[in-house]
Amino acid sequence: MPAEAVHRATSLITAGISAAGFALGGTLALLSAATQLRLRRQVG
Repeated sequence: MPAEAVHRATSLITAGISAAGFALGGTLALLSAATQLRLRRQVG
């Protein structure tokens, strides 16, 4: 395989992994925020 093709594949895989990590992090942040809001409403 040409080096350029390998480089493209590697950058595509890296971009996919970072996008998946960003989506996962955002989902976890939303879940924790929602949980904190529920706890505050129960305490208040």
